[in-house]
Amino acid sequence: MNLPRLLFLPVLCLLIAARVHSAGLTLHSDFPGGSAEVHALDADAGLIEISPVSREGRGWPCWWYFRVDG
Repeated sequence: MNLPRLLFLPVLCLLIAARVHSAGLTLHSDFPGGSAEVHALDADAGLIEISPVSREGRGWPCWWYFRVDG
């Protein structure tokens, strides 16, 4: 057996998981059609609380459109 080859995949997975965990969470709605007001963002707990944005003249605020990174 080739030990370095056997260890490559588990080590790669751990490195990717560590990078994702350290990146934290960010929420974006600053693009065409984006709609989200952030009330709470706790990257450690993985918690995001949002509500739709009320825009004058745009009808009933009942939808969300956003992107979460991290």
